[in-house]
Amino acid sequence: MAWTDPTTRSTGLLVTAAIWNTDLVDNLEYLVETNERWFPFLYGNNAMDQRDYKTYITTTTASERAFVSIMLPDDFESLTSVEVVMACSTTEAGGLQIDYETLWGADGEDLAATSDSLLNQNTGALTEDQRLDIDISAAFTGVAAGDLIGLRANQDTSSKIAYWFGARVKYVSGA
Repeated sequence: MAWTDPTTRSTGLLVTAAIWNTDLVDNLEYLVETNERWFPFLYGNNAMDQRDYKTYITTTTASERAFVSIMLPDDFESLTSVEVVMACSTTEAGGLQIDYETLWGADGEDLAATSDSLLNQNTGALTEDQRLDIDISAAFTGVAAGDLIGLRANQDTSSKIAYWFGARVKYVSGA
């Protein structure tokens, strides 16, 4: 993406979608840099394993959990989205029920100074071994640069094998 100098327009000119996109949208995207970081799930009730060369943590019964630690960088300005990437070992028309809980603190704060959650979330229908990216941004209200965040995904559905690969954090960085 590159900066495009806006054209001088005359008063009363109708702003078309093309003008709007060129003069405003494209230039705003140039000015605002969106970043993405990947944080793999590294701990859970079950050992880490691999599937098709991708590492994951499994949850297999109700109340089993997968955990990931997320460190927001110093240039973090605002959150765009947080998505967990998972799959299921079988096709599940009714999906899985999952609780997402977060605890975080900044340098010099208690590790659990702040908490948030997104409880009783249904994944929607799952297809065997098909990747699913789930937006859980609502469990990260008020996070800031330098926060160390612990995320716990807690399976509420029994006897279903879920594969937890990681969390993708998208954010806008400061100038």
